Amino acid sequence: MRYYFLALALFASPALADAESHKQTAMRLLEATNIDAQLQSIAVSLRDNQARQLARMNLPPAAQPLVEEYLSKTLDLMVSAFNKTELHSAYAATFVEVFTEQELQDALSFFESSAGKKYLDKQSELRAALVPLVQKELAVIQPQLSELQNNLRATLQQLQQ
Repeated sequence: MRYYFLALALFASPALADAESHKQTAMRLLEATNIDAQLQSIAVSLRDNQARQLARMNLPPAAQPLVEEYLSKTLDLMVSAFNKTELHSAYAATFVEVFTEQELQDALSFFESSAGKKYLDKQSELRAALVPLVQKELAVIQPQLSELQNNLRATLQQLQQ
């Protein structure tokens, strides 16, 4: 029995070291890709979606300061929630599940290179260029989207009767 525990300890130690190294590589990749800026961008995007939804409500002008305060507070709350160490650790764990350590090392090498840094620096510019393209495509399919919504609404009303 004593040999069993000794063998387990000998074989488990490298596996634990490899797992920790894998996790550390994932955390380094998150740092290299500026995860905080990405999360900030997600928070702003979510806030902007809320702003568009509220704008469709045709609220009176007197409500505008309340809406702006609400949007500011929701953005602050999301940014605070997204900057937690636990979220970074959970995201790194996802990277560990999806990528081998060598794949993470390769990605890290790219993002630490001048081309990778430029790619990251230009993300907001690229996203800004993509938005009008997506909006154009959404305009093309808007009639089909409206039809799908109307069909769903009609079906749901029939179910309620």
